[in-house]
Amino acid sequence: MAGTMSSSMDPTSSAPVYSTRDKPFLEPNHANSPRSYSVALQKNSDGGTAIPWTKVRKTRKSRPINRTDVKNATQQLRTVTGKSARDSELVGSMPAKHIYVSKLNTDITPDHISDYMRKKNIHVRQTRKVSKDEWLHGSFKVAINAEDLERVLDEEFWPERVCCREWLPFIAKNRAMVTQLRRTPHH
Repeated sequence: MAGTMSSSMDPTSSAPVYSTRDKPFLEPNHANSPRSYSVALQKNSDGGTAIPWTKVRKTRKSRPINRTDVKNATQQLRTVTGKSARDSELVGSMPAKHIYVSKLNTDITPDHISDYMRKKNIHVRQTRKVSKDEWLHGSFKVAINAEDLERVLDEEFWPERVCCREWLPFIAKNRAMVTQLRRTPHH
């Protein structure tokens, strides 16, 4: 008897009383929010006060925040870069660039990469291994000062068979970004 109405009426309301089995599409509204639409009352199992019921409504999920949208929005905001004299406590950081160093032996560690680059007067901010142990070659992501980028992209900087390029944060599905980078000459 789904959807049948009981013959008794609740004394506090002129709305008919439904049981939960009769109306599976209704749910209790304990918060009594102003947006709810009470359609019926159901008595508690102990016979006490009635609990209002509301119709279940589908709601659209809000779109998740996209990093690209946030980046585009921040580029439109006014940004200033300080020019005043240096303060001993507050110093701005140098712009960073990330590079990808690959075709290394698997026993090479991030410390080996950092030490090698520091001996060649490159300021290394961070080195992280990105290859897995079972791979045939070791690969690393290295953060350096942007002013050192051209020096590390010189083939004379690296030992024989070691490869280095700028780090790509992602590969676009249409590969337009990769094509654009290939066409851009390095200085």
